[in-house]
Amino acid sequence: IGFTSYRPGESGVKTWQGTVGGTSSRCYNLQFRKSLSISTVWDGFDLGADIGNETDRPGDFPLAEYPVHQLPTNHLIDDLVSIGSLGVGIGMDGKGGYVSNILMQDCAGSGGLWYTYGKTFTNVSVIDTNTLNFNANQLYIQGDCIVNGLRLVGIKPTPSNGLIVDAPNTTISGITGNVD
Repeated sequence: IGFTSYRPGESGVKTWQGTVGGTSSRCYNLQFRKSLSISTVWDGFDLGADIGNETDRPGDFPLAEYPVHQLPTNHLIDDLVSIGSLGVGIGMDGKGGYVSNILMQDCAGSGGLWYTYGKTFTNVSVIDTNTLNFNANQLYIQGDCIVNGLRLVGIKPTPSNGLIVDAPNTTISGITGNVD
């Protein structure tokens, strides 16, 4: 476990999102550990399972049981670093699992774009993201998650088209940093 992805043509790491040959090919219970993604053309780490407005998941959990972005992916994510991505630093969705010791820095878009539910995050660092001032938040968490330890450094809220942290359903504790 552990690798460096330098200047890939798309995402540094991308889990499959969708179907292949009429059958769902989503990923569950994966481990992402001790890895670095630098200068990606799009996202540093794209760990999503649902790409968007799904209508069906043939051979997999039905939408009636697990709505879009709420599949029980249950990934274990630890020690990931995304630096200089031209899209999102670390994107993910799904329900359950643990995320710890992650850093998103100098990303053109959001540092973290997380359509996640019931996940626990520990030691999250966001440093100078949304550098191109997109209509994006520095950190977005859609669902009912827990964040223990959030470090924000060098974030410049003005001028900005997005929020520093947009996580209305999430409990966050231990916020530190240097926000301009």
